[in-house]
Amino acid sequence: MFSTAVVSILIRSEGCDDPGKTQGTCGVAYIFVNGKNHSPANRGHNVVIVDAKTGKQLLQLYMQVLYDRFLPATKQKLHSIPTAP
Repeated sequence: MFSTAVVSILIRSEGCDDPGKTQGTCGVAYIFVNGKNHSPANRGHNVVIVDAKTGKQLLQLYMQVLYDRFLPATKQKLHSIPTAP
């Protein structure tokens, strides 16, 4: 007997100059997994890694990439993401 779990993911990312962005903001970011927002909602790249079968959050981070000085830290964060066994 096989069991198939379904994970629902909804992502929205807006920038300050994006047409149709949320009024009164410089843009919003959210990452909903099974109806719960897991996004750090910070400036830059917001990342959420979830278990594909359960939807459980495994890692949440954001990376500031506006200036070149942040690139080494961004690279380090990306390389710290665990891989599946």
